[in-house]
Amino acid sequence: MLALLLQGIGFAAIGLLPATGLGAATAAMAFTGLVNPICNGALFAAIQAKVTHEMQGRVLSLLASGAAAASPLGLLVAGPLADRFGVPIWYVVAGAVMVAVSLLVTAVPGVLRFETDRSPEGDAASPADGPSVAST
Repeated sequence: MLALLLQGIGFAAIGLLPATGLGAATAAMAFTGLVNPICNGALFAAIQAKVTHEMQGRVLSLLASGAAAASPLGLLVAGPLADRFGVPIWYVVAGAVMVAVSLLVTAVPGVLRFETDRSPEGDAASPADGPSVAST
């Protein structure tokens, strides 16, 4: 969550900089780019640790499809609003949302214990082990 918080601060800083602050904006964008793999790495590691091997392909493809669909949908909304209010406000809004999400999520106990909690199926056999056969 710290990486998401830092990314949010970086994006908000980009939006708050004056038009003459190209160097500072470039540094802030480089910072958010360096923090991004930390955020994504933790997400994918958590998915791989918690999702059964049989379902990982489906879960990861669903995540990738959602990310790919968000881009054109976001542009559809952001284009007209950026024409009306300007582009910098989008960086501030994105940064504020990222900061808010990172802070709010830390208030959810299940998220804080995500990696240490046992999976719902516990020690039950995975579907790959096959169905159990009752003796007759």
